[in-house]
Amino acid sequence: MQHRLGQIIGGIVAIGSIVLVIIMKTGAAALVSSCLSTGHGLLDNHEAIRFLSQDHELRLPLPRHVTHRLAWDEPRSTWIYHDCQPISHRTADSLTRCHVQFELDVAGVMHLEDHCGRPHQTPLVTSRQLDWITALGNLEGRLAEAYAKHGARYRLDPSRRVVELGSDPAWICRTSVPLLRPVSEAIVRQFPRIQNPKGRRQDVLAIVCAVQSGVPYVSIPDRKATGWESDGVRTPGATVLHGGDCDSKVLLLATLIRAVDPRLPLAEVLLPDHAVLGIGIPALECDATITAQGIEYVLVETTSCWEIGELPEEVRRQQVREVVPIP
Repeated sequence: MQHRLGQIIGGIVAIGSIVLVIIMKTGAAALVSSCLSTGHGLLDNHEAIRFLSQDHELRLPLPRHVTHRLAWDEPRSTWIYHDCQPISHRTADSLTRCHVQFELDVAGVMHLEDHCGRPHQTPLVTSRQLDWITALGNLEGRLAEAYAKHGARYRLDPSRRVVELGSDPAWICRTSVPLLRPVSEAIVRQFPRIQNPKGRRQDVLAIVCAVQSGVPYVSIPDRKATGWESDGVRTPGATVLHGGDCDSKVLLLATLIRAVDPRLPLAEVLLPDHAVLGIGIPALECDATITAQGIEYVLVETTSCWEIGELPEEVRRQQVREVVPIP
């Protein structure tokens, strides 16, 4: 009898080992599907399974270049300061007609726009058996990795509650740089004939002018035509083509600067109801700045025509909510 009992126990252990090997080799998503069908209740949200089973790699299509042009009347004006307090506004005596022409890969731009975002129904992992979730290889981590490949942030706290959902500005800018490098180069190349001699701050100002005045401000819906959430953000290439709001124009400006200056510190500065770009260039005496992680950033407005380091008064009064570096 004891020998027979030992055989039974050994068989159970062997079956358990086989199941563990199957878990490791077949992957979490496939096993979760079978667990749901057999009532294990590992996931209460079927959307997570569908999302994990998709191909999340970004594969740009063959390029399709079109000639695109940004054109605007440059009404460059500045505030006059006393003890770094704005006391009066000086408008330029005349408008400068600016135009920049370049070749843009619209196939790649729009494919990236469709690829970015996150599902409308967030795939949440919930379980009544956390030891099974651990054995399945940290599904939450898999979801976070999948989100990251779409330029979205998905982060949980130790209690397994989602505490952050939104766009990932660093990923979006880094992925957009190769597509928009021709735009940056055309702007910097053309700008000396428009206004000023070249220099690091002048290169930045050239791109700032193009984004402020050459790209229209438009509101971005939270939901894309694909049904995914955009978090109110449009990718930089799509913003060049169709315009964007403050968040979208900040990402566009950061991408264009990064394309011509890979090492210049940049950060998205989030305010309660606005966003500006922080640029790590030497500050002038009255520039609006913020310091984060030991780096001083000069703040730049992107939605209307302001000099580098100058902000509208209603923006200056707002408290900074978050500074997001863009490596």
